[in-house]
Parts: sequence; C-alpha cells; structure tokens
Amino acid sequence: MVSYHLLMVFKPSLARQQVASVVQQAGRRVFAGGSAESATAPGIVTAVRSHGHRQLAFEVKRHGERYTHGYIMAMEFCAPPEAIPDVRKDLKTSTSLLRFMVTKTSSKPVAFHASQV
Repeated sequence: MVSYHLLMVFKPSLARQQVASVVQQAGRRVFAGGSAESATAPGIVTAVRSHGHRQLAFEVKRHGERYTHGYIMAMEFCAPPEAIPDVRKDLKTSTSLLRFMVTKTSSKPVAFHASQV
C-alpha cells in the first residue's frame, strides 16, 4: 500500500454533519480498497484533521456560485493505487465540495499488520 494525503475544501455554508458524511464516504471507499471486482487489500485511514473555515487564496466558482471562504478537511491514508480512481470519482460527484486534491506522500509500499491497528 502507498501513503496518500487528501485535502478537501467544502462549501462554507455546510453543516458539520454534511461535511462528516462526505469524509466518511471517502473513508469507506479507502477501506474498500478499490472496486468490488479487485482482490486488493483494504486501505487504512491514518488521520483526519479539520482546518476549519478559512479564507481561500482565490475565488472559486462552483455550481454557478462564487466562494471566497471554505471549510477545509485533510485525510491521510494508506491504500492500494487501484483505490484512488474510485475515491476521486466519488468526490467529483459530490456537490458539497468546492475542490479536492489527492497527493501521494510516500512511494514506498507500506505494510500494516493487524497487531499495529
């Protein structure tokens, strides 16, 4: 598995429950380890952080509106590379998100054992 960092910028008007719902959905996709047809190992979410409401560096146009502020969440996880397209697909269809970015933080495969969890 490879380590990834997911940064999500949500609409500032969303309730915490709506933000948590999208974050949980992304986490479930990571746990699934990709598509149902693949026989890859499930992923592991290692950290979820809230950076709160922040002013954005530039104006974001999304869904016919303009946003200058956003609610920022970060998730760190380890997953097989096959899981990333599914995570991105789920996030692209979310109307709650203004922007998201998935970056690889470690190209070295990470091995986890059940005793470490």
